[in-house]
Amino acid sequence: SGQGIRMYGEQPEKSKSISEYRVQPGLCELYQFTLVQGRFFDPNRLSDRKGAILNEAAVSMLGSTPEDIVGQSLVMNEDPLEVVGVLKDFLYESAARQVEPMVITAYQDWIRVIAIRFAPGANPGEIIRSVDKTIQSFDEDYILVNRFAKDIYYGYYVGEEWLQNIMGAGSLLSMLIVLLGIWALVSHHILSRTKEIGIRKVMGGSTREMLLLIYTSTLKWSLVAALIAVPLAWLYLDSWLTDYASRIHIYWWLFVLSILIVVLFQSLITFGQTWQTARRNPVEALRYE
Repeated sequence: SGQGIRMYGEQPEKSKSISEYRVQPGLCELYQFTLVQGRFFDPNRLSDRKGAILNEAAVSMLGSTPEDIVGQSLVMNEDPLEVVGVLKDFLYESAARQVEPMVITAYQDWIRVIAIRFAPGANPGEIIRSVDKTIQSFDEDYILVNRFAKDIYYGYYVGEEWLQNIMGAGSLLSMLIVLLGIWALVSHHILSRTKEIGIRKVMGGSTREMLLLIYTSTLKWSLVAALIAVPLAWLYLDSWLTDYASRIHIYWWLFVLSILIVVLFQSLITFGQTWQTARRNPVEALRYE
């Protein structure tokens, strides 16, 4: 839940927003959180009911360091808390968001959620049925609702999966349009220079020279398009990845590979069409208008 928190001694208006997670001692060990400083909650210490464990983002928000904040007092909802530990930041929501400040407390007795870690080789179905049977021995009307952590985290990325499918289909469609565009450009270029090709052949020009002539004149337009498209694509991808707490690097060779693929297809199309035109009888080419 969202709370307001500040260092002890600061004015209430200095309070900052933070997400609070109320747990029982032992949960941090169950999830195998990484300690940066301090310790986890100790069930044998009654004072830990007024303790707090922060993540690194929360420590940074409060303007302190893990080494300095452990043992310090905080105020949350006008109740004092003592910082007993600092956790290494971890993703507890979608990776599309930066890791938010979080405080873990252990003052609440009642339990809403039970977390279970399955040992390697364990049968999840049997364990869930056993837990359900145990709970119903206390309350027959209680209905156990279970969810696997992987399903919860998968739900965070349904949008990304949908976007991946859309982008994949869009990329294939874009590639098809590009190939059709290259085909049309090369065809138009060759048709407009058919007579020139015929004259060059009559003057002793080779088929190889004709291929290089058409290829170099069409290649420049692809390079111009790449010079425009690559910076725009890089800016868009970098902007899209900005908010991800754990993001991939945009490697330059991916853009080079994309350009090389387009150039390869353009080369095949250009050579194929130019070869057919260059192999024609020069007399037919000279008659072309």
